[in-house]
Amino acid sequence: MPDLNTNLLGYWALEEASGVNRADATGNGHEFRDDDIANPIGQAVGKVGNAASYLSVTGRLFCDSLPARTGDMTWAGWFNPRSGTGTGGQGLIARSLDFQLSWALQGLGFTERFSWTVYGPTTAPNIIIEVTPDVWHFVVCEYDSTALVSRMKIDDGAWSS
Repeated sequence: MPDLNTNLLGYWALEEASGVNRADATGNGHEFRDDDIANPIGQAVGKVGNAASYLSVTGRLFCDSLPARTGDMTWAGWFNPRSGTGTGGQGLIARSLDFQLSWALQGLGFTERFSWTVYGPTTAPNIIIEVTPDVWHFVVCEYDSTALVSRMKIDDGAWSS
């Protein structure tokens, strides 16, 4: 089994009961911040411990201190999309608000799909996967900076790219 601490930039348990910052447990100082201070992301019971609860249409967690998209990366986490209506998107996590040399994982149609996008001078194709709402899903997103390829899989299913 690989050492998960090697080159680990951040780990966020999202256990905070309140506030606009989500601590980085690695000690690397890469806190996620809520970009909707007036309607901050709350807390709910999670798959393991607690979880961030996205009740705001505009709120998302972002982290400008993470390195720009210049190398390979992998994101993984548990998400429980809530059933809803509409065609808008709900940002879940993002590197930056300006999307330059950045990345974002979003819920689309409010919750029924996940979207993984890597932005920059050579933006990788957007990947969209439909999911069952109101069920916990394990989401893995990857970016290969050499091949300029993004891919995502849900619940240990096949990779989509």
